[in-house]
Amino acid sequence: MAGEWWDKWGKDAAGIGATLGAGYLAYKGADRAADATRGAYEAAAEAAMPWNTGGLFGAASFDPTTRTSLQTLSPELQSEYDAYMSSAGVNRGQVSALGADPYTAGKNF
Repeated sequence: MAGEWWDKWGKDAAGIGATLGAGYLAYKGADRAADATRGAYEAAAEAAMPWNTGGLFGAASFDPTTRTSLQTLSPELQSEYDAYMSSAGVNRGQVSALGADPYTAGKNF
């Protein structure tokens, strides 16, 4: 009777069990591979983050937590920038006084 059962169902049951076992092992292997890939990505992303830097014209800093950067001008360039921005309104007034027509503006200038 045991031999009959094996002949009818045993080989099929063993095949199904082997297939399920192989599928489980493939799943676990893929899970480990995904973890390794994720770890490699995180290491590469951390290594690729920008560094804080500075030079003649200013500085830049980077916050990896918020992924934001901050750029600042050197004190000399900041004073130039402030001077240009404070005179912008006066400059616009002078330009509009010359007129929209470049030929007329050339004569007025």
